[in-house]
Amino acid sequence: RMYGVHVGGEVEFRQQRNKDFRVAKLEVEGKCVAQVAIANGFRNIQNLLRRAKQNKCPYDFVEVMACPSGCLNGGAQVSLQGGEVPPKELLAQVELLYASERVTGEPLSAPVLLLWDRWFSSPQARTALHTTYTAVPENVEEPLAITW
Repeated sequence: RMYGVHVGGEVEFRQQRNKDFRVAKLEVEGKCVAQVAIANGFRNIQNLLRRAKQNKCPYDFVEVMACPSGCLNGGAQVSLQGGEVPPKELLAQVELLYASERVTGEPLSAPVLLLWDRWFSSPQARTALHTTYTAVPENVEEPLAITW
């Protein structure tokens, strides 16, 4: 449940500029109540931050991973010995496996649903969970005196 609406099934993400930037919307009665984005790779992260600095970032939740294709293609992944499978083909296989997994679980309890409905749609949640950009002065005489 999110914003008083049961969200079931798969979330449909739409690819944006490239395969490493995807967006999904939650609509209630034809009105968009939340937007989420997945930004993988430094180029997409930089573009996202640039938009946030200009207060033009429309997303309520953002997942950011530095590796292109996210952690499925990250530097900490086990590498194959002997080049048995080309890297792009291996990544495609991993993505298929990842997409085929379905997470199922117990329905959320009534107290959790109540907390979600009351708190996440509140102004306090917006203050606690959202961030803003504050530029750091470029000409800093005492770098340790910067107030973040």
